Amino acid sequence: MKKSQIIFVSIVVPTYNEEKFLPELILQLNYLTQQSKEFDKVKFEVILVDDGSTDETQKICKKLAGLYIYQTNSGKGSAVRKGVENAKGDYIVVLDADLEYLPSDILKIVDVLDGKDREIVVYGSRYRTEKFPYIKLKPYKNQSIINLYFNYFLTLLFFFRKRKLVTDLLTGLKLYPTSIYRKISPTTNGFETDHELTVALTKMEVPIKEIPISYNARTKADGKKIGYRDAIKAIKVLIK
Repeated sequence: MKKSQIIFVSIVVPTYNEEKFLPELILQLNYLTQQSKEFDKVKFEVILVDDGSTDETQKICKKLAGLYIYQTNSGKGSAVRKGVENAKGDYIVVLDADLEYLPSDILKIVDVLDGKDREIVVYGSRYRTEKFPYIKLKPYKNQSIINLYFNYFLTLLFFFRKRKLVTDLLTGLKLYPTSIYRKISPTTNGFETDHELTVALTKMEVPIKEIPISYNARTKADGKKIGYRDAIKAIKVLIK
């Protein structure tokens, strides 16, 4: 990528009742956007979409150095779509608000863009590793082994249906060219939107590149929201 070519990235953060994690998340995102002024190839904007939170989210987000949008509770997919509607960047980074994913890993994601092929999607994979067998076989701390292997079940299901290997379909850290996201124009509203997008990308033959990222798994007691109903919706989308 040419030094003079600056990429504008919109970080879209869907959130719902995450008052426990938002102060630290906002601190890290503000730091990232401020530091981007010193980068030679990227600048960031942050768009936080509050999906109808009933806690102190709105009050906390007053400290956000970015755009705060409130909507009636409609689901993660709907919140991301609202953020994309307001995005000005060349690329969209979708980041979960619960600090399971590090905002600093956004730099790893963006660094994949080399200027030669900007029509590429990047998934931050929790399960791809640098060494043999190149996938994580044991769960993270606070992650159940059921969740780990259900992820691999989805990976195999997707591979057999679409002949495309993606190790982490459920990752909460992804980058899309804004034009491609808007072209797909997803219609689902929940967690299954991630799978709707992946299926569409495969049909469009858009390359999906995965890179290893950090992961701080949290429990239901910490507020983790995805459940078995979301798993059923995911399967339905992937087998279409």
